[in-house]
Amino acid sequence: MDRDDKAFENKMIIFLIELPVFLLLTGKGQKHLIISIVLYILTCAVILLIQRKGQKTGLSVRYPVLTILICTVLGIYFYRNWNSSGRILSLSRLINKPPRQSCVILASFLAVLSVFGVDYLLKIILEVFRKHSGNEALSFSSRRIRLYIFLTSFFTITLNSKCSPVYPLNDWFDPNAMFTVGKGVLKGFVPYRDLYEQKGPLLLFFHTFGAAVSFKSFVGMWILEILFCCLFLVIAYKTASLFFPENSFMIIPVLAFAVYSSYSFRAGDSAEEFCLPLLSLGLYLVCKAFRNGTRLSKKDYFWIGITSGCVFWIKYSMLGFYLGWIMILFIYAIIEKKLTELIRGGLFILSGVIISSLPVILYFAAKSSLGSLWEAYFYNNLFTYTITDIGIFRKISSGLASLFETNGLSLILAVLGFVFAVSRRQWKLFGLLLSTFIGLFLSVYSIGRFYPYYSLIFSVFSVFGLFFLIDVVQHMKAFPDIINKYSYTAAPVILLFCLFLVSTFSYNLPFLENEREDLMQFKMKSVIENSGIENPTLFYYRKYDAGITTVTGIIPNLRYFCSYNNKALAAADMEQDRCIREGCSDFIITRSGTTEDYPEFDLYDHLGSFEGTTDWGYANYHYFMRKQGKNESIFDRTAGISAADRKG
Repeated sequence: MDRDDKAFENKMIIFLIELPVFLLLTGKGQKHLIISIVLYILTCAVILLIQRKGQKTGLSVRYPVLTILICTVLGIYFYRNWNSSGRILSLSRLINKPPRQSCVILASFLAVLSVFGVDYLLKIILEVFRKHSGNEALSFSSRRIRLYIFLTSFFTITLNSKCSPVYPLNDWFDPNAMFTVGKGVLKGFVPYRDLYEQKGPLLLFFHTFGAAVSFKSFVGMWILEILFCCLFLVIAYKTASLFFPENSFMIIPVLAFAVYSSYSFRAGDSAEEFCLPLLSLGLYLVCKAFRNGTRLSKKDYFWIGITSGCVFWIKYSMLGFYLGWIMILFIYAIIEKKLTELIRGGLFILSGVIISSLPVILYFAAKSSLGSLWEAYFYNNLFTYTITDIGIFRKISSGLASLFETNGLSLILAVLGFVFAVSRRQWKLFGLLLSTFIGLFLSVYSIGRFYPYYSLIFSVFSVFGLFFLIDVVQHMKAFPDIINKYSYTAAPVILLFCLFLVSTFSYNLPFLENEREDLMQFKMKSVIENSGIENPTLFYYRKYDAGITTVTGIIPNLRYFCSYNNKALAAADMEQDRCIREGCSDFIITRSGTTEDYPEFDLYDHLGSFEGTTDWGYANYHYFMRKQGKNESIFDRTAGISAADRKG
C-alpha cells in the first residue's frame, strides 16, 4: 500500500472511530440529528487539520480511566434521551427484549465502540494544550482566555435559552409581549402610548434591536443574551482574579452552569438576565478598591451611575442593590473620615445616571409621550399593580423560600461567599456582600409576589461562593499543582463537563422535543396565512401574548393587545370589548370557550382550537376570525400608520 493510500486510510479511520461518539450524543428529532451530523463532520475535520503529519491514528487506549468514565457518562446520556423513543420500541420487538433493556444494550454497545474515538480526542486535546501548560499566572489580555469565556457564554446560552435558534420558539409570555412592542417601534409605534407594556423602556428597546435582526424570531435576542452573558462572566473573572490571580478563569464554566441552568432562568430573555453584568460591575469596582487599598476613582463612580441608570430603565425594583452598595460606602466613609470624597463621587454617579437616562427621556419627549411613560412604567406599576399584603415577616420568609426553591444553588453560593469573606477576615467584603444582598432582597420581594424569575438576579453573588470552594481545593495537596501544571488541559475538560451538566439539568432542554409544525403558534400562523386576509391583525382576549404575533410578524392595531399581571387595568378590558363590538381586528385569540361563551362576538366566527405549550404547561387556544364583509374599524391612535406597516 503506497503512502497516499495509507494517508487516506488513516483519515477514514478517524471518521469511523468518532462516529459512535456522536451517535451517543444524538437526540430525538430531525433538528438533533442535523446538529449531531454537523458537529461530527466539523470535529473530524478539525482533528485532520491539527493532526501531525504522518501521525498514525491507531486503536490503542492511552488514557483508560478517563476514557471509560467519559464513555459511561455518554452511555447514560444516550439512555436518558432514547429509553422511551419509538425507535427503541422497534428495536425491542426485533430482539425480543423489553424497551428499557434494549436501550441499555444499545447504549452499552455504542459506549464500548466509542472508546477509541474518545481516547483519540483526549490525545489530540492534550497534545494541543500541553505545550501551553505552566505555572505562570495568565492575564486577562490572553486571547485564549477571552475565547474561553466567549465559548462558555455561547454554548451556555445556546443550550439554555429558548431564544436560541436550536429551539423552535420562546413560549414564555413576557418575551413575546416585549418583542411585539419592540417590532412596533420599528414601524413607528410608540411604547406605552400605542402598544402597552409594563416592562422598562430600555428592555423594550433591546427587543427593538432583536426585531431589527430577525422580525419573526428571537435570533436577535439570542445574540444579545450571549453578549450580556459574556459581559457577566468577564466581570466575574476579573473579580476572581483579584483574589486568585492564577487560573481563576477555569471557574467560569462552573459559574455559568450554576446561574443559567437554574429554574429562575426560566426560558431566557428576562430583565434580571440583562441586569446581571450591570450589578456585577458594582461589586467588582468596590472589591478592587478594597483589595488594592485604594478609593473608587471618578471613572468608577461614573460607570456606577451609567449602569444603575440602565437598571432603573430596565426594572427599577432591583435598585435596592445600589442602596446597600452606597450604604456600606457611606459607613466606611464616616469611619475613615472621607465623607467629602463620597459626596463628590455621588455627583459623578448622578452624572452617569443623567447621561444613561437622556436617550430614553428625549425619545419619549420627541414623541410627546412622556405622560404615557409615566403612566405605564411608573404610576401603574407603583400604585395599581396588585400587591400582596401579607406582612413584612411573611414576605421575608416567603421570599427566602421562593429564592431557595427557584435558585437554590445561587443562594447556597451566596452564603458560601459570606463564609469566604469571614474566613479570610475580609470584613469590608463581608459588609459589601451583606448590605447589597439585603437591599436587593427587600426591593425585589417587597411587593409580596414571588415569580420564579425574580430570583435570577441573586446569581450576582454566586462567584463569591466559588471562592470558598477554591480555598477548599487549594488546601488539598496534589490537586492545585495538577491544575497549575496542566491548566490548559484542565480548562477544556471543565468546560465540557459543565456543558454536560447544563444538558442534564437545564429546565428548557425538554422543549427541544417539540417540532415547529406541532406548536400551536405555527399552526395558527398557517391558519392566518391561508385565510386570504392581506395584512391581518390580531389580539389576545384577556390572555397573555402567546407568541403568535412573533412567528407571524403581525403588529397588533390595539394598544392593549394582550392581558397583563396588573388586574387593575380596567382600560384594557374596555378597549378589547370595544374592539370586539366594532370588529376592529381580523383575529382574536382566547384560551377557552366558543362564541356561546362570548355573546358579544357577533362579528366573529369560531374556527377551532389548538392545544399549545406555554412556559408553565399546556393550554387550549381558541381562535376567532372576523366574518366576511364586515368593515374594519381602526382606532384614531393608529391613524397615519398604514396596514402594510403593521406587518413586517
